[in-house]
Amino acid sequence: MRLLTLLGTVILLAGAAAAQCVSYFPNPTIFPFPLAFTTAVTFTFTNPNGSVSSSTSSISDTTLFNDPRNQAAAVFGANGDLVFQACNNLFASQTGTVTNLNTSVPQKPLVTVTISSTGGSMSISEDAQNTVVNADGACPADCLLDTSHGTKSYQYNIATGAYTISFQGNRHFLGVDPTTGIQTEQFTQSQGSASGVWPVTISGAGLVAVIRGTPNTATIVMTPSVITSTESPYPIGAQLEPITIECQDTSGNTVPNCKIDLDYDVIEGSGGHVHNTDRPTGTFASSECSEPFVQHISCDTGTGGVAVLTYAAPEASGITETANGTVSANGQSSSFSFTINVLYDGLELASGSGLIIDTASRNHGNNNGWASHATNEALSYMASLFSDTLRAQGASPSAIPVIEIDAISLPLGGLFDYEANLIGHNWLPPHISHRFGNNADVCIKVGSDCSNGLTKKQRKVLASALKYAGFRRLVEASHWHLIGPY
Repeated sequence: MRLLTLLGTVILLAGAAAAQCVSYFPNPTIFPFPLAFTTAVTFTFTNPNGSVSSSTSSISDTTLFNDPRNQAAAVFGANGDLVFQACNNLFASQTGTVTNLNTSVPQKPLVTVTISSTGGSMSISEDAQNTVVNADGACPADCLLDTSHGTKSYQYNIATGAYTISFQGNRHFLGVDPTTGIQTEQFTQSQGSASGVWPVTISGAGLVAVIRGTPNTATIVMTPSVITSTESPYPIGAQLEPITIECQDTSGNTVPNCKIDLDYDVIEGSGGHVHNTDRPTGTFASSECSEPFVQHISCDTGTGGVAVLTYAAPEASGITETANGTVSANGQSSSFSFTINVLYDGLELASGSGLIIDTASRNHGNNNGWASHATNEALSYMASLFSDTLRAQGASPSAIPVIEIDAISLPLGGLFDYEANLIGHNWLPPHISHRFGNNADVCIKVGSDCSNGLTKKQRKVLASALKYAGFRRLVEASHWHLIGPY
């Protein structure tokens, strides 16, 4: 009897000490994660006679952020994964710092990584300071000073994957050219930031969201809908894409009666549109999910454990991103995300000898001028025929004008609403057919959007050249509308 009592006591204590622990790891496939930033550069030149001049410019660049799990391993070693573990829904608190000399790049920066994690909220600072002067040779030969410093910062929610990242950098160098005696001083300031949700892989919770066969994340590519145009190399009408979301346990078995929730929106500025007011997000439909779907979807899978969504793409290309996606069942939950890239693939920035491509467009920045490869080659051939014919007719090279193209398509194609600032035109034509990369406007006479004009003789030569290049033309105001190959 004493043995049974003792054994019973041991079992009870072991059961009381057991804790349910769940690990939330960032999905490693999305790292290193790119962040775009802008750098302001100021040069000051001091001549030996004391005169001073300066110039300022701005450049864009990208830096890469490491996986938070790798950062934790660097700081905490074998205990790094414990930062991402919650036992009985409680995350441990950890703080630490590590410093290393990075000899893999010429500047050989001294890098200090500091992590503070409390209650599932993680702060990471990666601070880098150069130890090698003038590693890139930008400073003049007699380089008197060269300091470069950059800091990458993370604010990261371990359980949901929500993040805010930022980069701040600066450089200051001072040097004197021994040949000219000119002193050159440079100051740069770099900054950039972004927020979003990184997909999280959950282990120990026994629940996984599988999007079209991929756990926790997926990237879906489809073409835009074509509603307001009757001419298209693609199918006309709403473009539909089925998206399945299945609840599974960690062994791959379907989990019934699962609840699915997600928010969605189009990433601002994607597809070349710099305006975002009332932007169409596309629409979802599903028999398992409650309506209306206004940037949020809530589904009950029932016994099948699967929700089948049908996404109808908008006419405007862009990237639809889900955030705060969760699947939950039996007291457990898991987060997920996916993106839908709505685009016409393979467009390239048009260019060629004898051509001017006007990339600027109202409400779309400098995102105009993208063509299919076949149309780009046809434009180049047209310009070559135009120039060769005029030269054969006796025109001097200086008298042969370049051909100005003032409209083609946006980088991802799709609806090109260049009059979005006018009432009734936001996310609607004109530019009805400038969405596939095979339509272009060529300037014939000077107008509101055209700087160059052509003489009657030059227009006749161009009409012949564009026909041989495979284009059809429509005459519109100050330009000809060309319909080319795709």
